Amino acid sequence: LLAAENSSTSKHTETLRTDGMAFRIDGTLDDTSDQKRDQKAERSKQTAQLTKLASAGDITTHSGRDTLIQASELEASGAIDLSAGNAATYNSDGSLKTEGSTGNLTFAAVKDTNYSAEEDKHNSMPWQGQSGSGHYTETLKLASIKAGKGLSASATGDIIVEIPELAPEPAA
Repeated sequence: LLAAENSSTSKHTETLRTDGMAFRIDGTLDDTSDQKRDQKAERSKQTAQLTKLASAGDITTHSGRDTLIQASELEASGAIDLSAGNAATYNSDGSLKTEGSTGNLTFAAVKDTNYSAEEDKHNSMPWQGQSGSGHYTETLKLASIKAGKGLSASATGDIIVEIPELAPEPAA
C-alpha cells in the first residue's frame, strides 16, 4: 500500500529599472537618477496522497515476500491481519514440501514539504535596501491503523518501522 506524491514548483523573477532626472538642492539638473528593483519568489510543495483501505468486516493481506505499508490508512470494523513471507512447509515424513521465503513487513512514513522564499532588492543613487523571507516546513505522515477486533502482524523476516529524519529547526 503505497503513497503517491504530488509536487509543484514555481519561480518568479521581476526586474524594474527606471531612469530619470532629479534636481539637486541648488536647483541644478541631475540626470544620473536611476532606480533598480529586483524581486524574486520561489515556492515548492510536495504532498503525499495516501492509500486508504476500509472494510465493514475484516482486512487480510498476505504476500509471499515483502510488504510495504507506506503512510496508508487501514480501517476495519473487524480484525486486521497483515503477513509477509512464506514459512517452509513439510510433508508428514518430515521432508521439505515447499521452501519458505523471507518477507519483511515494513511500515514507512512519508514527508510532506512546503518551501517558499522571497527576496526584494532595490537601489537608487542615494539609497539601497534588501529584504528577504522564507520558510521550510516538513510534516510527517505515518500509517494509521484502526481495527475494531484487533491487529495481527507477522513476518518470516522482520517487522520494520521506518521514520525519516526531519530537518532541524533553525535556532531562534
